[in-house]
Amino acid sequence: MWTMKAYMDVVYKQFDALHWRSLHQPHLTLADIQPILRTLSTYTAIDVSLVGHSYNGKPIHQIRIGHGDKRVMGWTQMHGDEPTATAAILDWFKILVSAPALVAPTAFFSQCRLCFIVMLNPDGAQRKTRRNAQSIDINRDARVLQSPEGVLLMQQVKRFSPHIAFNLHDQNPYYLAGVKDKHKRPSTMAFFAPPFDAQHTDDHNRQRAKQLIASMHHMLGDYFDVAIARYVDGYSARCFGDTIAGMCSTILIESGAHPDDPCRHTARKMNVMALHYAVLAFVLDESLASEKDYYAIPENVEDGMCDLLLRHVQMGQPEQPYFADISINVLQDGARVTDIGDLASHAGFTEKACDNWRLLPDKPYQVTAPLTLTQSHYRTLLLQGFNRFIDSEHKLTIETSLPVVVSTSAANDIHGPALGARPAILLTKHQAPGLAVIDGTFIELEPD
Repeated sequence: MWTMKAYMDVVYKQFDALHWRSLHQPHLTLADIQPILRTLSTYTAIDVSLVGHSYNGKPIHQIRIGHGDKRVMGWTQMHGDEPTATAAILDWFKILVSAPALVAPTAFFSQCRLCFIVMLNPDGAQRKTRRNAQSIDINRDARVLQSPEGVLLMQQVKRFSPHIAFNLHDQNPYYLAGVKDKHKRPSTMAFFAPPFDAQHTDDHNRQRAKQLIASMHHMLGDYFDVAIARYVDGYSARCFGDTIAGMCSTILIESGAHPDDPCRHTARKMNVMALHYAVLAFVLDESLASEKDYYAIPENVEDGMCDLLLRHVQMGQPEQPYFADISINVLQDGARVTDIGDLASHAGFTEKACDNWRLLPDKPYQVTAPLTLTQSHYRTLLLQGFNRFIDSEHKLTIETSLPVVVSTSAANDIHGPALGARPAILLTKHQAPGLAVIDGTFIELEPD
């Protein structure tokens, strides 16, 4: 007789062989998943159906498998820029029909019904935005139901009447899994069993959600060397997860970052493993971990991570120095300094110990005549202490592959290590600059 561990071993291996390689990208739109939905619809065990339309008229689909009494539901990409679980659900259904006898008991599909809405917010996905075409956050529309996508989700939940519901999201990459572990790492996955009221009342459904989460956490630890976290208790009457928690066991899964994994492939695989394990445990009435184990999962710390972290930089005047850490995030519109001070409880995807480095004062280069900035010329100017350029008359031509911070006016011009500034930082151990941090990139400076 196969064990849960044996089934999960197969799923782990089958994912590597069967996941949809066309979905290995940082963002997904309806056009990306429609060919896969058509392929899945050719399997007799899977039902792919159109259940509604977005505000702009784009189709919204659900996929179903099984015909048993134990009902599990989920939805993905209700925030258009959170695609990881969409890929994971499509991977999972492919695995379920490609190797059914290897990943579950023979009677599995006669004992359960799985129903998942994939890409609830195709308009937001098309625009790479969190909100829908009405600029409504669908996940905050559970109470007033003014978005067609929110209305659709509530209708489907009430119609399907699940025992367990999965609310599947992506979180930003800067969440840290706990602050007590000396090996601080980003939370590659975070869980939450939302309460259904402001008093955080525990009923059977929420207790089961907590126990399933704790069990999934234990299982994932056997397969992935990553950090996993738990959101602290909170309640919002306008959120779908909190509202649906009053109807069934509701589990939030947030896919997070992992080093050198821009497409979140690790979190995608973890979603498949977590969902499969939870459904197997539910269908087979497996014993679950305790509620105490749920609260033992490290808390999910917002803004505990950053892209670059400079530790213990000497700042201020040489005669009155002080020391501080500097965190930098690389965003779509460029890098920004996000914090300055004691960041010992934080971690960076890239860190630099700066105990012997001193911050040089801001020294902009005023471009007053035509200037072609080649690689060698740029490095020469950096070595001379110029960390950025003011080009009010557009006379600067950039021919270097290195990042350059340029502004057109000195007015309201915030640079260097100031909060919110684009980093244009020069550090020295002696007098001449030895290291530059320009727009989120380290540049080692050595005199020619």
